[in-house]
Amino acid sequence: MHALGRTAVAVTALLALAPATAVAAATDLDPASLPRGTDLGRPYLEGTTLVDGDLRIALDVRRPVLVALARSGYVVADRSRGTASLVGRDGSSRRLPGADEDTVVSPDGRFYSQAGLVSDGETEVVVRRTRDGARLASHVFRSWVDANVGRFVSPVDIWGRRMLLSGSGGRVMVWSWPRDRVATVRQDRWHLQVGSIRDDVAAGWTAPGRRCTVVAPLSRPGRV
Repeated sequence: MHALGRTAVAVTALLALAPATAVAAATDLDPASLPRGTDLGRPYLEGTTLVDGDLRIALDVRRPVLVALARSGYVVADRSRGTASLVGRDGSSRRLPGADEDTVVSPDGRFYSQAGLVSDGETEVVVRRTRDGARLASHVFRSWVDANVGRFVSPVDIWGRRMLLSGSGGRVMVWSWPRDRVATVRQDRWHLQVGSIRDDVAAGWTAPGRRCTVVAPLSRPGRV
């Protein structure tokens, strides 16, 4: 008999001699009888209801997305319409100009971003005040003038009076809007997914064709 066959026979014999394992009895589980766990420590959505601790706000939105907290409430996007509004704790709602589910809101909730194509390869980035939607500053990036910005520029983070930007061409920048100055963090080959100016860190992937995940300090982007 082949060695593999002898091994199979031996294993079968051992299993036959082993004591039978007791089968666990089936148990009916009633979710309603289980003790309630700890509530989430941050706001979240239950369908079209915004929940924040004991506060529950019914949203008049078909497909809501909770974008961020704001000083006076919550930034909630309507995915079905491509818009976003500032929802107050009293349930009031006011549309934010230029905002949608991809809008970036500063950690303190004071400012939010707006970005859109003016023409092919020409992106206008805008910063607005969350309290009233007022337009504070804007900058236009042109793919044929600004090297490696690519066809579109996406806001990634806002901190203080600065905005972290990622160009589809692989260029990473920080825009200081009071003086309209743009500083290059990385010239090319870094497409950001997330980042924090305050924490000096960003993560994304490298140029198409390589697709390596990169996590590095913004102050030293070469140190991966």
